[in-house]
Amino acid sequence: MKKYLCILAALLMLGSGIAAETRDDLLHPFKIGITAGTGMRLYTGVPYLLPEDIWVGVLLHIIPAFALRPSLIFYKQDGETIYNVPPSFTKPTTSADGGLGGALGAFYFSRPKQNFMLYLGPEVKFYFSSEIDFYDNGDKESDYLIQQLTAAVLIGTQYMLSERFGFQADAGLGMLRYYRHDREWDDLGTKDVDSETTETTFFLRPAYLGAVFYFN
Repeated sequence: MKKYLCILAALLMLGSGIAAETRDDLLHPFKIGITAGTGMRLYTGVPYLLPEDIWVGVLLHIIPAFALRPSLIFYKQDGETIYNVPPSFTKPTTSADGGLGGALGAFYFSRPKQNFMLYLGPEVKFYFSSEIDFYDNGDKESDYLIQQLTAAVLIGTQYMLSERFGFQADAGLGMLRYYRHDREWDDLGTKDVDSETTETTFFLRPAYLGAVFYFN
């Protein structure tokens, strides 16, 4: 938790600690751009910190101080694991992991000072993730399905290298609705685990780091 608080403190200091002239040429009504980046994951074994490799979205300023950011989030990974069981038996297992979701943020932007600006606002996100493991004969060994609905208040900073290109970073605090369905089968094809978990909790939304490119 201390690491997340440090990230939030750094964002605040970075955005508000710039004592310089205001630049009103960086933002204007109906300025639109694309954003892309990745989420920081300190430990993905924690159920609420699902792997999210890439997010891609649009940033639309209705007015200079207010913008919408709809985005698509996805993750894909396939692999193979070999378990060595003494004395001479090996157990290969293949896996197919993936996730897909969408988010919508609505942010208030401060007036840019030099090339820095703060933004603050709510974000709602739905994310679906699955992990499927297979035996070497192609039968399923396990199937884990996760659904996550979050609503968080984010605080971030945006630094523009030019009028059209810059970087973003944000983190936040919110509420999470978490659902997980676990199923497992033995090597004979008999299901020996079938459980469901539902939980609602407060959580710290990890930092997202990305870039933005404005078209106008």
